Amino acid sequence: MSRSYKNLFFDLDDTLCSFPVHTGEGIFSPSQVRIPHVCEVLDYLSQHYRLYILSNGSRKVQTEKLRLAGIDGYFRRVVVSEDIGVPKPHAPIFHFALSATQSCLEESLMIGDSWEKDVEGAAAIGMHQVFYDANNRSALPFRPTYRITDLKELIRLL
Repeated sequence: MSRSYKNLFFDLDDTLCSFPVHTGEGIFSPSQVRIPHVCEVLDYLSQHYRLYILSNGSRKVQTEKLRLAGIDGYFRRVVVSEDIGVPKPHAPIFHFALSATQSCLEESLMIGDSWEKDVEGAAAIGMHQVFYDANNRSALPFRPTYRITDLKELIRLL
C-alpha cells in the first residue's frame, strides 16, 4: 500500500455483519450473522488505526446491530445519516464524518460493500476506498482504490 492511512470508515450492513431480517427501523433478532473473519480483522486493525462506522440509517438501529454482532467496542465513533439527514452516497455525510471524527481526507479510507453508496460516494469527495466485493462483480464503472473479496485481505492490504 502506497498511502499511510490513520482513519478507517466502515459501512456496517453486509460489510461487517448481516442480519437475516430487515424490517425498516425495527430492532433485529440476536440471531445475527457476522461476516467471516470480522473479529480477527478488527482486532488487528484496531491496534493500528482509528476505526469508525459510517452508515445510513438511525443511530438506535445501527448501535443495536453493532451490539448484537459483538463488535461495538472496536469503534471510536458511529456516524449515521440520521445525524445530518443526508445518506450516503451524498457528499455532506462524508464531509460530516470527517469533521465529526477530526479526520483528514488524505489519511482516511472508506471500506464498504455498496458500490453506489460507499465507493462512489467516497470517490466523489476524493476519499480512497476499499470495495468489499464479496459477490465478485465482473464489471465496474471505474477502478476503486482497492478491491477485496474477503475482509481478511484488509490485514495484508493495510
